[in-house]
Amino acid sequence: MSSYAFLHSLHSRSFPQWRFELSQSFNICLYGYGSKRHLTSFFASYLHSHHHPTTAPKIVVINGYIPTLTIRQILTTIACTIHNCPSPSSLPVKLPAQPQQILDIILYELSSSPPPSPIYLLVNSLDAPPLRRAPTPSLLAQLASSPYVRLLATCDTPNFPLLWDTNLREQYNWLFHDATTYISYGGVEIEDVVEEVNELMGRSGRRIKGKEGVGFVLRSLPENARALYRVLVGELLTQGAKGLDGEGMLDDEEEGIEEGGGLLGTPHKLKKGRGRMGEVGGIEYRTLYQKVVEEFICSNEMGFRQLLKEFHDHQMIVSRRDVTGAEMLTVPFRKDEMEAILEDLVS
Repeated sequence: MSSYAFLHSLHSRSFPQWRFELSQSFNICLYGYGSKRHLTSFFASYLHSHHHPTTAPKIVVINGYIPTLTIRQILTTIACTIHNCPSPSSLPVKLPAQPQQILDIILYELSSSPPPSPIYLLVNSLDAPPLRRAPTPSLLAQLASSPYVRLLATCDTPNFPLLWDTNLREQYNWLFHDATTYISYGGVEIEDVVEEVNELMGRSGRRIKGKEGVGFVLRSLPENARALYRVLVGELLTQGAKGLDGEGMLDDEEEGIEEGGGLLGTPHKLKKGRGRMGEVGGIEYRTLYQKVVEEFICSNEMGFRQLLKEFHDHQMIVSRRDVTGAEMLTVPFRKDEMEAILEDLVS
């Protein structure tokens, strides 16, 4: 038996203890050197196999290292899990836009109609950058404090305890276990780190990341640039809401989240026929120009072209030709990212 297998078997002996601790209203944080992704997968299988068939647990696995993961995706998936819905469109109620409101609905549903078995939330890399951004830590702590949610999370950085203040630690109610595996981190787990190194060395060709990157760029541009981008994103979202080019948007069954052992979406893999907004759909160049002229954002086409060039330089916009030869403009972001960007622009 290899050393890796021995460590895995050693940790596997603790599964009954972890399950008992979770049943006593504690949450578990696994720390230590090495990837713990396979360990959490085996624990999920253990939980599923050690419950009565009539009360099989609902298990949601969150891969926190996915760079584009958002708290809204996580909460939407949990809402779908509670109602046994395959997609957000199948939910009995339309979810609000704000994550806090979604969480309030989830907690109300759990308290008013308690599930026959708790929901197990297994989070890989809770200390990863996507899960550090506010308000994600606070919302996850509120969720973890529910008696109907049992959380097991892994952390990979040495200073992970500094992520939580006293209030968050009380809500999480952690029990800590050393789960050192010495297993090398997989490509998907370190991809964001590699990208950051490439950026420092000037080798990155990827677009800016989400609303944080867009907001940083727009703050350095004139006010009319912000207004133009607001109109563009608003028009694209309106098209999607009307179903004109909605197939270009990514569903809320997003990448980085697994449910009940079945993958809802894997890293960088989209549902068949669906992709980012920049791949399908868009607004015609002349239509957008007419709208910004009507709103007195630009007075001539030269100024309009100059603003578009700024967006192209920062990879915030995608231009292509349709079958008639007309220039179509769109953005390389998912629907939820576009909604967040628009919210920042109108606030």
